[in-house]
Amino acid sequence: MTRIEDGIQDTEPIRFLELLGLDEEDLAGYSIRLNGSNPEWGKWSDLPDAYYSSYDDLMKWIFTKKWPDKDKATAQIHTRKVLQFIQLKPENPHPTQWLFVGAYDVLDEYTENDGKILYRYNEIPEYASLKARAVVYYKRDPGYTGVVFNLSNNEERRRDFLKTMTLEKIAQSPVSALPFPGYENVRLTHRQLVAAVNNEEWRAALGSVQAVYLQTDRRTGWGITWGPPTHGKEPRTVCCRVGRNTRPETTPGETSSSETSAPDTSRRTSSTRSWRSST
Repeated sequence: MTRIEDGIQDTEPIRFLELLGLDEEDLAGYSIRLNGSNPEWGKWSDLPDAYYSSYDDLMKWIFTKKWPDKDKATAQIHTRKVLQFIQLKPENPHPTQWLFVGAYDVLDEYTENDGKILYRYNEIPEYASLKARAVVYYKRDPGYTGVVFNLSNNEERRRDFLKTMTLEKIAQSPVSALPFPGYENVRLTHRQLVAAVNNEEWRAALGSVQAVYLQTDRRTGWGITWGPPTHGKEPRTVCCRVGRNTRPETTPGETSSSETSAPDTSRRTSSTRSWRSST
């Protein structure tokens, strides 16, 4: 709702759960899982990056009920449905921005060889259009340290989520839900790159400057650099090996202005970086 008084526009926040069409009675069948980040969790220290670079592993992680090193289940889902969110800004120790990553029917459980207990699940297609696009604001109670909020047995909790979980934005595509990091910090995984080339905001930002791009196969360390077209010519490409203390290999008479970095062989994917050109 928007109202104008004395020339000042006052916009009431959009309640996200109402946007989904869920009322208090509906929420009695749901849990909400807020998956946070931690610098000590390795690849789980940046969940938005993991969403693109290790999607299948991330989904298993956010549907884990009990980890092998824990004496009891610390992430038990008590309901048949769950709304999943991941922390949007991993550097924030007190997160308030969350990326919606889907609504799911919770099925049965299974145990992996290492003792980890996970849930099987099916995505609820009704809400898929907002998956990885809806960014919400929610400030959790500092007195509760769990990640799963059971809404089936707590009327006050249902009302709190209905009232205070508000929509910040619906991004055009999943990758644009992430803030544009600045030209010097563009480093995309293959999943992010596919999404970015189909996103107007990212295409406009990257298309407004001349830059040198490095695309790396992290399995082998080999990459290709290419730059902007000049004088009507096609962009020049250079094949190079990316590793510690190495420079791109170029053909005689050619130079490359791209930087190099050690390949991350822990992820079987490719990545793309950009550097602004001085020309």
